[in-house]
Amino acid sequence: MPFQRQLIRLSRVAFCRAIGALAIWSLAGVRVLAAQDSSVVPLPDSTRATRPVTVDSTGADIVVIFPDSLPDMPRSMSELLAARVPGLFVQRSTGAAGASSWISMRDAGAVQALEPLVVVDGVRRASTPPHFNVFGTSSSALEGERLLPSPVDDIPVDQVERVEILRGPAAAARYGRDARYGVIVVTTRRPAAGLPQFRASVTGGVGSQGADFPANFAHLDASGNTCTNADAAVGGCTQVGTSSYSVLRDRSPFASGARRGARLDATAGLGIASFALGATHDRADGVLPMDGADHSALTARALVPFGSRVNLSASAQASLRGISQPAQGSSPLEIISGGIYGQPIDCSTSTPCASDTTSHGYWIGTPEYLAVLGTRRRLQHFSEGAVLDVSATPWLTSQTSIGFDGFANHGKRFDGPMPGDVFQGVRNQENVSRAVRSSLEESLRATWAVATLQATTTLVVRSDRDRSHETTALTQTSVFNGNVLTAGAWSWSKTRDRRTTVRLEQRASTGNRVSAGGGLLWTRQKAGLIPFGLRATLDGFADASVLLIDPATATRGVRSLRLRAAAGQISGYDPRVLARAAFVPIFVPLTSDPPQIKPVRAERAFEIESGVDAEFAPANLRLSLTAYRRNDADPYLSGPIVPPGYVSMGDMRRRLTGVELTVGLTLVDVERLRWTMQSQLALTNDRVTHWQLPPILIGGGRGAVTAVEEGKPFGHWLTVPLIWADTNGNGVIETSEITPPQYTDWSDAGHSRPTRTAALQSSIVLLRALTIGAQLDYAGGHKAIDLATVGQCLAGGCVALNDPRASLAEQARGLAAANGFIVGYLESASAVRLRELSVSLSSARIASLARAGSLRFTLAGRNLATWSRYHGLDPETDLQSPGFGSFTGGVFQALYLPNTRQLTARLTLSY
Repeated sequence: MPFQRQLIRLSRVAFCRAIGALAIWSLAGVRVLAAQDSSVVPLPDSTRATRPVTVDSTGADIVVIFPDSLPDMPRSMSELLAARVPGLFVQRSTGAAGASSWISMRDAGAVQALEPLVVVDGVRRASTPPHFNVFGTSSSALEGERLLPSPVDDIPVDQVERVEILRGPAAAARYGRDARYGVIVVTTRRPAAGLPQFRASVTGGVGSQGADFPANFAHLDASGNTCTNADAAVGGCTQVGTSSYSVLRDRSPFASGARRGARLDATAGLGIASFALGATHDRADGVLPMDGADHSALTARALVPFGSRVNLSASAQASLRGISQPAQGSSPLEIISGGIYGQPIDCSTSTPCASDTTSHGYWIGTPEYLAVLGTRRRLQHFSEGAVLDVSATPWLTSQTSIGFDGFANHGKRFDGPMPGDVFQGVRNQENVSRAVRSSLEESLRATWAVATLQATTTLVVRSDRDRSHETTALTQTSVFNGNVLTAGAWSWSKTRDRRTTVRLEQRASTGNRVSAGGGLLWTRQKAGLIPFGLRATLDGFADASVLLIDPATATRGVRSLRLRAAAGQISGYDPRVLARAAFVPIFVPLTSDPPQIKPVRAERAFEIESGVDAEFAPANLRLSLTAYRRNDADPYLSGPIVPPGYVSMGDMRRRLTGVELTVGLTLVDVERLRWTMQSQLALTNDRVTHWQLPPILIGGGRGAVTAVEEGKPFGHWLTVPLIWADTNGNGVIETSEITPPQYTDWSDAGHSRPTRTAALQSSIVLLRALTIGAQLDYAGGHKAIDLATVGQCLAGGCVALNDPRASLAEQARGLAAANGFIVGYLESASAVRLRELSVSLSSARIASLARAGSLRFTLAGRNLATWSRYHGLDPETDLQSPGFGSFTGGVFQALYLPNTRQLTARLTLSY
């Protein structure tokens, strides 16, 4: 009901403004130009796949992606963005179906683990609520943010016409506080007048595990019991045979999954109006039999012109998701610990492997028991907006827009009685979270020209209102000696955020040669969570670009050359951060004196960038180079002491510098063959320049921890040295030959987030009918923990403990892990991945048989191969999650499924 009331209120305001605008139009009596979308310079079809584009010839580096220019294959929005934009990193959180992806631009969002602002057809998507509860985890995902789908993936790529990516305050300052971590602007298909046109497709495919699970390994004695190297060395047993087992080599529940879907698009005119509709449905089954996710989405856009002076456009989108995960909660070990940690079974002995479930990938109990476990979630997302453009005079235009976006997430988790559990416990957890964003914006734009000088003044007044609400309930019942024991817990949180923003912008240009502009952004904010007022913020931005060589007059090898520069600052109070400031538990011991309450200060990000865009005649070479420097001031957790035992924390300042390069090349362009390539490279370096507290641990796992420390990268790895020696010279490391680590001697072990990313895309078109596409990407300069091997050593099943051929260093590391020491198993996570490979065929002859205008068949694969020296399951899903570990499912990360390989086929018909 609150959704409907808010939408009705906004509709009334828009209706009143529409009546006033129509009155102005009727009084003006002057023919004016139709309103145009000047946010993006259109690109030729041959070069528009992915390329830097200047907005209104500004000095900011903005990348635009046209999905229609890419292979027609099923993708999510995060998959579309991956490895196509320099400086944008997409991390798949886990290979489970329907799981989330984290998107960060220039690694700015890694501090708060917050995503960029997403704008769809002018409607800003609601922010994810700040999930906190009495259980100490992110309850919206029912104990695991990695399993909550990314909101950006609610947008169906098949209905998207264009995606614009703004990566920093220099470009995104116009959007205000929410743009601090970048902006993703999505435009769905435009309405088309005339006869109806339809496009339909069906998709089917299969999936398999993208990484081989390590084999459980054991040396056995004559009785069939495990006999480790260390036990044999001290005479505790005699090794006779070996036994090994891999969960993927038998009847495993991890074997395969499936993917299927369908879509239908339609555009047509109806009287003076035109519209575009799109519907999609897809189903993904993961590598577990019970692991799956459904997604259905509907998009609609309409355009109604009232003469040449007034245009009314409206858009709407609805998205529904259903996700089912077996026993994936706060302990992902419940999923795969049996397959990785379970002791091997020698089927040649009397043990009947057919009746053994532990060795077949099940953690404990029977498949029937696991079938009743798990997490069920239902997500609903609705987004509507309307824009009224009025051109009162040739030099004055106005625009009124309203937007409404809301989503609801309802999740349940059930743990039934475990076989053999004397308590026969039953655990139920239920979570409901909602977020709503409504907005109203009024803008006036005045333009004038003097000789060759063209100038534009824009005034924008905007009002936003965000609300979020979350409740979580937990009930646990146990039976012991005939007595029923019941316990329950409940948590509740609510945030409210209202903002009024005024933006004044001035731009001037002399044709396409020189362009400059700048503006101020004033924001007033009220947050219901904070009992006292927040200060208003004032930000500014400026940019300039100069075209040194004009393509129209170029005579040499350089066809065009443009220099650009931009700077901007964004500040504000994010309600999610305010909530963390109020409720996060302390990380440092309290002194006898109560800590002093600090005033809540606004977050601030200032960035300056400069670059060059060039085109060269040979091979149609296009190059874009950008260098930037960014300073972030995060009053991280700097808030009032709300409940007793909680305390505010200090400010943190961070500096990021980086270089981004995009190169496009047309190798062959003849009548029957066209071969193009494009590559991206991004280098990032960051330092915590100010941190007033001692180093604090924020994440990690067995073997290493991540920390915040002044003078170091944010979330850098810390380890302690492992000291060992084969003192008796028998070639086997024993427990007595390992010196227990001293946890006061931490040393820096490198970055936990990638510092280098690169990608290469290539497309070959033969006879204008056959298209072959491939995409490779690389991420490196960071490390991850091989938790699979750590867990095997803890369970006594790793090779280092059982194989006498293992090196002394490997034996020492494995034995240390088996004894619970915080050492070792931190490895380079640099990897090259074959992200996409596709073949598409178009046939007019076959299309005529189906009475279609065109037909296209596509066979595509994703995540087909990974090349890395990393020994864990997957260097991407094992990567440390962004933000403070306590906000992403616990300080110590757990074990997650690797990415799956997918092979899909799609048939598309157009009428």
